[in-house]
Amino acid sequence: STQAAGRMEAEAAVDAAPAGDAARRAAQHRETAQSLGISASSLAKEPQEVIEARRQVARIVQRIVAKEHPTKIAACFSVLEKLLSNVLKEPANEKFRTVRFNNPALKAKLFSIPGAVEILHTCRWRKTVIDMEPHYYLALEINDEGDTTEEELLSNPYNALTLQIVEGVLGSVEKARRAINDSQQRDAADREREKNAEEATRSKLKLRLQEDAVERQLKAEMKRAADEEQRRQKQEQQLAAQAGNDMSGETLDEQQRTDSAKLD
Repeated sequence: STQAAGRMEAEAAVDAAPAGDAARRAAQHRETAQSLGISASSLAKEPQEVIEARRQVARIVQRIVAKEHPTKIAACFSVLEKLLSNVLKEPANEKFRTVRFNNPALKAKLFSIPGAVEILHTCRWRKTVIDMEPHYYLALEINDEGDTTEEELLSNPYNALTLQIVEGVLGSVEKARRAINDSQQRDAADREREKNAEEATRSKLKLRLQEDAVERQLKAEMKRAADEEQRRQKQEQQLAAQAGNDMSGETLDEQQRTDSAKLD
């Protein structure tokens, strides 16, 4: 019975190991999907090459965000979105799969940002020379006549995988640009709130200073009125005292005249 119990425990451990591995893989799968900003079900449908491209672009985006100004990053990612979305709309159109390196607008917004070219490389763009000028070119497998239809192009496994990579990278770039725009909007809102708070503080201070000035003026006027009243009362007292002195003098003079008359 002891041997039977041991065998049962061993069999249970063997059964539990695959279950544990599956749980770990499922957790890793969810973490990967979350880090890439997509659902676990969507991630499960993507080839490993697309997943790896998304991871690579996520790392590149982190480097770009850490070093460049948000405005420049947003402009760069907008250009990348345009390039990638054009390819997905018309993959057979060679014009959309060709980027001239010396294009002034692309040089300013795209190629001046370290890491942007790496994103193109991740999407299988390669540097080449066309008409003696450097270009980045996304090569797809087409027939020699160059009249491959979009349906024929997509039926080619290499082309289909390339476009899946482009689509996956486009999703990652769009997600990064939205995050940057959201961050800029939050920063702008914070700055506006700070500005409004400062203006409110200045207004309160100005109002307080005005109230203090009015209060000081009122106190000064009250003091002037009090001083004036005090001077008036003093003058009245002085006049009353002078009048009293005059009356006393007149009374004395009258008494002296009366006394003189009696003597006479």
